[in-house]
Amino acid sequence: MKQDGLQIEVVNKLIQPMPKITIEYCKERVIIPLSYWVHKAVDAAVWHNATRYEPSMPVPVVDKDYSKYQIKLIEIDCYIF
Repeated sequence: MKQDGLQIEVVNKLIQPMPKITIEYCKERVIIPLSYWVHKAVDAAVWHNATRYEPSMPVPVVDKDYSKYQIKLIEIDCYIF
């Protein structure tokens, strides 16, 4: 009987809620830490000095400005991972 209880406890620890995805719209482009890894600088040696990227940076959404995606995978005491 203890074995069944242990299996249920292990299964409950493995089940996580789905990530929460939100989209905000900002007047200016927001550079997030992942941008450096996704968009390679084409015309500069230093990433922040570049004006062209591959793939290109997103353009503003008509009537909404720049989109900023936030994916909350894990949230513990207001800290998002």
